[in-house]
Amino acid sequence: MGEEKIVPLRRGIEVRGSAHELPLFGDPSETHGKVAYIDLGKLTQEEFFRILSRNGVKSIIDLRSVPVFRRPQFLHSQIADYLMSQKITYVDLTLVPFRSMHIALLNLLASQPHQLLGKIAQALDNGLTLVLYDQDTRETNAVSDLRRFLASHSSFRAEIHPSALAK
Repeated sequence: MGEEKIVPLRRGIEVRGSAHELPLFGDPSETHGKVAYIDLGKLTQEEFFRILSRNGVKSIIDLRSVPVFRRPQFLHSQIADYLMSQKITYVDLTLVPFRSMHIALLNLLASQPHQLLGKIAQALDNGLTLVLYDQDTRETNAVSDLRRFLASHSSFRAEIHPSALAK
């Protein structure tokens, strides 16, 4: 049995994972500009942590109608502690009008300095980025709008199919 890596969290809570699990990318530089889209609606907190740790996720763009921290199956303090301990950047687009903007407006904004777009560019540059969505955001076309926007961004390299992620 493999040696376990323990990530300590506040109040004595720990997330365990095998130290012998191979990451999706052997070289962290291979992850820059790569994006995977995940429907978080059916995942538990433990499954979410496993996806983050086993794939070397460096950034999260939360596009859902309700942020990950406010979902009943997730505990805010544990998520926040985990993201901070792993130095995972969190970009919250849940309450931003950005989600419902038309792609032409996004492209116009991309040509102008904007704090939000700077955060997205930084997320892509950090390494593997997960875009979290749910059924509500899929139905509003926010996922496809963001997908088109990211694909046209200069830092974008590739989209990773969710089935390629280690779970």
